[in-house]
Amino acid sequence: MAEQYTEKARRALGFARDEAKALESPFIESDHLLLGLVCEIGWLAIRLPHATLMEEVRRETQSQEGIGRKIQHSANVPFSNEFRQVLVYAAEEADDLGHKYIGTEHLLLGLLRETGSRSARLLNRSGVTLEAVRAQMEEATNASNH
Repeated sequence: MAEQYTEKARRALGFARDEAKALESPFIESDHLLLGLVCEIGWLAIRLPHATLMEEVRRETQSQEGIGRKIQHSANVPFSNEFRQVLVYAAEEADDLGHKYIGTEHLLLGLLRETGSRSARLLNRSGVTLEAVRAQMEEATNASNH
C-alpha cells in the first residue's frame, strides 16, 4: 500500500511520525498527520497561518493524557486507531475520485472525514471543511481539463 502514496504524502507521513516522536506520543495520531501536512503542503498554510496552526495543534496534542512522559521509541511508532481510520478514508477518497494514488489532498480529506478528531474540529473552526476542500479539488480538476 505504501507504493500508492505520492512522494509528498510519504513525506507528510514521515513528518507525522517525527512529530509524534518529538512530542513523545505513544502513537501517531491524526494531530501529528495534520502537523505533517502543514509541513508538506503550502496551500493549507495559505488558508491557515502556519505558525499559529502548528502551535495550536502542538498545544492541544501535548495536553492530551499521556503526552509528555518519556517514551522510548523504535524507528516505528504505532498508528492510533483514529489515524488508521484517516488512512482508510484517504484511500476511499482517492478511489472515489478515480485516482490510482493517495496524495496529500486525500490525506487532508481523510482527516476531515474523521469528524470526532481534534484535527477535524480545528480545521473546521478555521474554515477548512470537507465540502470546501472537495469543491477546491473539483475546481482544480475542471481547470486542468480545460
